[in-house]
Amino acid sequence: MVESIEELRRICQSIDKKKSSLPYSVIFARKISIYFTKLLLYTNITPNQVTFLCTLIGVVACLFFINGNPWHTIVGALLLELWYIFDHVDGEVARYRKKTTLTGVYLDFLSHYIVHPFIFVCVSFGIYNIFHDVLVFIFGFSAALSMVLIDLAKDCVYKTVLVTYILPEYEVNSLQKSHIKTEKMGKNKKKIGQIQMSSSVIVETAKFVIPFFRIPRIMQIIFFAALLNLAVPQITVYDFRFNTLFIILLIQGAIAPIIWGGLIFFYVRTKYTEELFDSISSNEKCVRR
Repeated sequence: MVESIEELRRICQSIDKKKSSLPYSVIFARKISIYFTKLLLYTNITPNQVTFLCTLIGVVACLFFINGNPWHTIVGALLLELWYIFDHVDGEVARYRKKTTLTGVYLDFLSHYIVHPFIFVCVSFGIYNIFHDVLVFIFGFSAALSMVLIDLAKDCVYKTVLVTYILPEYEVNSLQKSHIKTEKMGKNKKKIGQIQMSSSVIVETAKFVIPFFRIPRIMQIIFFAALLNLAVPQITVYDFRFNTLFIILLIQGAIAPIIWGGLIFFYVRTKYTEELFDSISSNEKCVRR
C-alpha cells in the first residue's frame, strides 16, 4: 500500500524543496508531480524508465510545433508542461524506492540536452511552414544551439571540478592545490558566484532577464504566443510577415547567445570554479577530521 500524498511529499520532496532555486518547480511542478508519482508507485516501473518516458513526452511535445498550427502548438506547450512535471517524477520514484543512482542522474541531464534545443528546432520548422522565410532557420539555429551552450557553460564548471578533484590524469600539481586551498585562509569567504562590480545594475538586470530564456519560462511564453496567434494569426509590416511566435524566436535567437557568453564571462570573472573546488576540499577535510 502506497502512503498518503502528504507522507509521499515528506519522503520524496523534502530534499528538492531545500535545494531548488526555481520557484516554479516548488509552486507548480512539485504540487502535481507527486500525484503521478503515487500512481506509478503502484506499478513496477523503474526510475530510469520514468526518465525515458519523460524524454519521450518532451520529444512528442516538440513535434506538435512542426506544422505551425496554433492549436497544435498549444497542445505541444501543454505537453511540455507535462514533460516538466515528469522531470520531477523520476527523482521522486527513485527516492521512494531508494534507487537513486548516478546513472539515473546522468540520464536526467541527458534528457535536458535532448529536449531543450529540440524545442526551438521544431518551433523553427513550424514558423517556416507558415512564412517560408529562411531567416527563421538562422535565428532558430542560434536559439537551439544557445540552449545547449547555456547548459554546457554551467555543466563544464562541475566537470572541471570533477576531473581535477577525482581523476589523477587531470590533477593539478601540489603547489597549485595548496594555493587553491590556502590562498583565502584568514579571509572571509565570499559567496560562491558573487560578482564583484562597481554597479549592481548589470547583475540585477541579468537576474531579471535570464529566466525568460530558460525552461520553464520558455514553455509558458510559447503557450501564450500560440494563444495570441489564434487571435492574430499574422501581422504584416511593410514586406515583413510575422506572428507572435516568430517574434519570440527572433528574440531568443538574438539574445540567447549573449546570455551564454555572459555566463562564461561570469564564471571566469568570479573564479567560480576555484571557489567550488575550494569549498569541496574544505568540506572533505572537515568530514575526515
